[in-house]
Amino acid sequence: MWRARVVTFCIFRVYAHVQATTLAFDKLYGPTGELYSMRIMDAAGEKILSILLNYDIEGNDGKPGKYYAGAVEKWEELRKKYADINGDVKLFE
Repeated sequence: MWRARVVTFCIFRVYAHVQATTLAFDKLYGPTGELYSMRIMDAAGEKILSILLNYDIEGNDGKPGKYYAGAVEKWEELRKKYADINGDVKLFE
């Protein structure tokens, strides 16, 4: 007999073998406001994985559009630290 076990982690790791060459920091404009993402892309510019900044739904009366305190500032720090003038980081030359 199989048993299901649910485990929740605050931090997780993902191990995958991908041919990633570029990390792009994107600020998009959606129906509820600005969206902040980091995208891992291959040599052809195809997206492999998108990482989005989460909204603070509970702190905004159950609605999207507002981020946790300091989250956007942290994203901006990472973008300034790792992105070049065009916003993309070449992972391998």
